Amino acid sequence: MYIGIDIGGTNIRVASFKSLSSPLDKIIKFDTLNNYKEDLENIRKNILELLDNDIEGIGVGVAAFLSKDKSKIVNANNINTWNGKNLRSDLENIFQCKVLVENDATVAALGEAQFGKGIGLEEFLYFTWGTGIGGTFIRRYGENLLSIPSQLGHQIIEKDGLLCTCGQHGCLEAYCGGWVINKNPREKIEEYFALGLVNILNIHPVDQIVFGGSKALNQKEIVDQIMEKVSNNLKMVVAPEFQFSDLGEKTGLLGTTVLF
Repeated sequence: MYIGIDIGGTNIRVASFKSLSSPLDKIIKFDTLNNYKEDLENIRKNILELLDNDIEGIGVGVAAFLSKDKSKIVNANNINTWNGKNLRSDLENIFQCKVLVENDATVAALGEAQFGKGIGLEEFLYFTWGTGIGGTFIRRYGENLLSIPSQLGHQIIEKDGLLCTCGQHGCLEAYCGGWVINKNPREKIEEYFALGLVNILNIHPVDQIVFGGSKALNQKEIVDQIMEKVSNNLKMVVAPEFQFSDLGEKTGLLGTTVLF
């Protein structure tokens, strides 16, 4: 059997799969405590609850910027006690199996490409808006998927602006991230978000955007307004079509199977 782990700034989800080709079997969801030792122990205990066979592999999506070899957490700005920790090695030592770790937005994008609205699309941007903001470009080459990860939420949209949890000033996430949106009026959120997307699309135009993440999926009317502003402000590229993921919280978990 295989295990998928989706680690976000608010929640952690673990799931079991009978095989890489079988549907998701069981999910357990619990709070992220932002205490690495306690979070890792909760992951261990909840995975044990899922087991009915030997683990062949564990795929992980984590809300963090990772080292080049995908083993170490370099900057997990919304779960900063994880910074510097070798998550891959720790999980390998606990479960004695192969562990693959990737950024959570990239894992969700792979899940969307393989199981969701990305099926049949040659290229698209998966844009996630939850506790944090992130995104990954996906391009399909036959049966193969190329992911181009980026830190879209940490583009600077306001010079000398608000301090973001990543340490920069003026990030898109500092104005529109799930951890801060209640402090800003809706009009400003839409304005900043539209500006960020216009910047992204001028650099890397795509025909399709798929929105995921709890904030996007629970506030679709805001995304509609954002995309209307994007369409009105794009002058050098064609505005993309957009749609919403219908995989919900399963997106990232399903994406962990694509890592293998």
